[in-house]
Amino acid sequence: MAVTGSGVFGGESVLGTAYAQFAIQVAIIVALCRVLAYPFRRWLKQPPVIAEVVAGIVLGPSVLGNIPGFTQAIFPAASLPMLKLFADVGLVYFLFLIGLEADLSLFKRNSKASLLISAAGILLPFGLGAAVSPALFARFPGNGNIAFGTFLAFIALSHSITAFPVLARILLETRMLHTPIGVMTLSAAAVDDIVAWCLLALCVALAHGGQGIVLLYIMLVSVGYLLFMFFPVRLLLLRLLGRYKAPGSMPHLAVTCMLVAPLISGWCTEWIGIHAIFGGFVMGVVTPRHLTRELSDKIEEFVVIVLLPLYFTYSGSRTKIGLLNTGADWGFCVLVITLACFGKICGCTSMTRFIGKRDWAESFTIGFLMNTRGLVELIALNVGLDAGIISPPLFALLVIMALVTTFITSPVVWAIQWWVKRHSTAHRDLPSAFRVMLVIRDPSEAHTLAAVADTLARNKSNPKERPAKSSMEMIPGDNAAEQQLETIAMEQAKAERAGDPARVKQACKLYIFSAVPVSHRPTDYIQYKPEHDPAYASLKDRAYNFGLEIRPTPRPITERSQAAAEIDEFISEKNMDLVIMHTPASALVEHDREALDLPRLAFEHVTTNACVVIDSAMRGVLAFESVLAVLSGSIHDDYVIRMLRRMSYRPHMRITVVFSNPLGGSPKKASDGTESTASSAGDDPVPARLATMPSLRKLVDRGAATVVSAPDDVSFADAIAGELQKQRYQMIITGYEPPQSTGVLLHEELESLIAQVGFN
Repeated sequence: MAVTGSGVFGGESVLGTAYAQFAIQVAIIVALCRVLAYPFRRWLKQPPVIAEVVAGIVLGPSVLGNIPGFTQAIFPAASLPMLKLFADVGLVYFLFLIGLEADLSLFKRNSKASLLISAAGILLPFGLGAAVSPALFARFPGNGNIAFGTFLAFIALSHSITAFPVLARILLETRMLHTPIGVMTLSAAAVDDIVAWCLLALCVALAHGGQGIVLLYIMLVSVGYLLFMFFPVRLLLLRLLGRYKAPGSMPHLAVTCMLVAPLISGWCTEWIGIHAIFGGFVMGVVTPRHLTRELSDKIEEFVVIVLLPLYFTYSGSRTKIGLLNTGADWGFCVLVITLACFGKICGCTSMTRFIGKRDWAESFTIGFLMNTRGLVELIALNVGLDAGIISPPLFALLVIMALVTTFITSPVVWAIQWWVKRHSTAHRDLPSAFRVMLVIRDPSEAHTLAAVADTLARNKSNPKERPAKSSMEMIPGDNAAEQQLETIAMEQAKAERAGDPARVKQACKLYIFSAVPVSHRPTDYIQYKPEHDPAYASLKDRAYNFGLEIRPTPRPITERSQAAAEIDEFISEKNMDLVIMHTPASALVEHDREALDLPRLAFEHVTTNACVVIDSAMRGVLAFESVLAVLSGSIHDDYVIRMLRRMSYRPHMRITVVFSNPLGGSPKKASDGTESTASSAGDDPVPARLATMPSLRKLVDRGAATVVSAPDDVSFADAIAGELQKQRYQMIITGYEPPQSTGVLLHEELESLIAQVGFN
């Protein structure tokens, strides 16, 4: 066995080698970034990049660097070149990913509004930055070889930047990426990003150009390189790699070449005289779009989690906030932040309001979103510091400006959304159509959900008024029909629909919400299309077989924990009447908390009629024809009867109603909290109860429902269990009761009952 060094047993220090020093640095940097990312995202609503930038500053001379011996032990000057090398490699690949994931179709769909908003968001802050640059040049002189014109262009550019990657992440976190505001903002930010990189390349060329003839050579060669990349290289890639459109079909040689190409392109742009990051960005833009997913999957996690934080740490090691040590310095800091915010917010807000025809809330939302600078600003500042355009004190000042402008974006956008929701829901016109949302979490649930939707759609006419808000629980059972009966049932449903198309239109409006998460990559979220979602496609096809028209809800989620909040928000936005969610009956028996908790979380604060659909076989049911309704004496019984009226229009529907507390039985609590007893025990409770429920009485009179009352000497749970064992039921309906309710059968008790008794 070969010995590579003396090691710790030979008296060598733990950080005695370059590799050991680098490994410890990476571990500390990544760990601190992950630790800070959680509170920043959870409580401050900030994207991960803010936590990474703050971690870099904390590890730098501004915070931990003040501890004696910390910098010399962990980040000695001799180790910084290696840290910078890996940080630059990570930055080149990150810019490659940005170019790779650039969605030009966004700009095409919103070209006019995007150009105008982007122009306003560039020109006004550019002018304000140019106006303040003489004072900054006098206060914070940079490299003596840098001309004032170069300095002016760079300061004006720093005021005009919008960080496209950070903005996409903020829109993803605020669930606005698929809204008209989100699409418009993102397309305008894409224009800003391209302009920013071009202007930054110009500033670097001006700084390195020296004499005019050298600058001219740099610009001409840069234009030639762009033409070479966008035409011969792009066409060659399309020809050679166009056949590999299936995931995982690219050969290893092609993957190897594509992963090395950003480094080669970065070397070319650095040789020309502009930064290597521009080469990585251009290589990403010219790469065929169908390779985006495969190449991103191979490098994105490593670049974003490991290499990019190294860049922020290296940047933090150069951020010396202590250099701003006078009141005048901090006065300039406040002035720069004010001008940067005023230029971006006012420019974009005004253009959106008067050209985009948006209200003030939406206009201010776009203005604050476009004020996000973050990552792109920090990259530009480091490039300017490397080129000698700005001095270390001005670098620290502009880093603070980038942090502040990015930090305020998410809280302000959340506040505007809260204000709009609070002031709009109270005055929203209620739709006359009955609206139902089907939440699907797996393609195998399509059978059951479509059958429930078909049952609810069998209504001859809409109620004149929207039903009162409440909550309810819907539990269907297993329908073990043979495969050959499925085709017959579907054909019958389609024939019935064809015979009365108006009835389908008037019954209800159906929406699909897919709770299948997409990846955390903003590009996948942006390019999400419901028809490509297997869960949505399966439910739509099944509903089509029933003759139902269903609408998608293009609001994808990135993780299952977001589903409850997203469902709640969409219910409020569309003013839904009914929400139906499927849960397998096995979840009740096996106490699957993940399957049971989503309905409870989603319906905890919802202001609509929430339903959970539970069937005992994942293959689902074809059509519900037997229903057991449990009237528990709660305030929700009226809505349960409304649901029964809708279902009674289905041919061959058999409805049985069980009363929870007979009028002659034990006392129950009224709505005011007082106990009351009804008539004497000798009275027949059914006629007396029906007399107070005219809607249910009509169902009974026309033979659509049968009423059963629990005897005095039998508990309500035993009465339900006996009815389940006596007949075959495919669905149970009962009013949903929160845990704090008393005097009625709780929703959890019914779950336990179903788990124990099951369906016949």
